[in-house]
Amino acid sequence: MKTTEEKGKRVRRIFSGKEKSQAVLSFWAGRRKASAICRNLGIAGTTLDGWQRRALKGMLSALGPGETADSATGLELTDALERLMTETTAAASVAAETTNGDVKAE
Repeated sequence: MKTTEEKGKRVRRIFSGKEKSQAVLSFWAGRRKASAICRNLGIAGTTLDGWQRRALKGMLSALGPGETADSATGLELTDALERLMTETTAAASVAAETTNGDVKAE
């Protein structure tokens, strides 16, 4: 972790991609609770949530068009990851409908 300090302001922590990945994966694997990760890193829960959403978005886009995380056989997901995937998929569907003009303005 790298820190930067500005005069009269809070210290800003900059986490590497590896640190963020380790935090997200340890939560997804069920090895650590979100509260423990946040406490250890000194971050807010919303920060960890953002890292999870970015990680999931990256994984889903890496699977390629037409593929979903469901195509990974033998993968057991934690409840938190399952919920995050459902939310992300629903948000993507709404965005696609809005972009295609399928959603009517009320």
